[in-house]
Amino acid sequence: MTESTPSTPAVEPQPELPLALAKIVGLGSWFRHPDRPGWERREARIELACPYCGELHRHGWTLGGAHTRTETRLAHCQLPAGEPRPQYRVALDLAARHVVDPGQPILRRCRR
Repeated sequence: MTESTPSTPAVEPQPELPLALAKIVGLGSWFRHPDRPGWERREARIELACPYCGELHRHGWTLGGAHTRTETRLAHCQLPAGEPRPQYRVALDLAARHVVDPGQPILRRCRR
């Protein structure tokens, strides 16, 4: 299992922030499942056009559950030192062809 951390937990959506629609483009790391001892879940990788700089940004996304949810994220824009990173809302583009079903979690028993 990878010793990194899962994607940032969702924070309360803020409707005044711009909305970016994302597409699942790959799979990320395995993480211990918080609600199922002895199991791990796989995180998806999403890609979206940043509403601030227009560049493609990638984030982690938890599969399953409410895949129609909206999350607030920090932009990955290259900003001058000391400038705060802007926030935006992210939702999956339900019309996009994702590499995996966003509504289905990918699980396995822990290997340790």
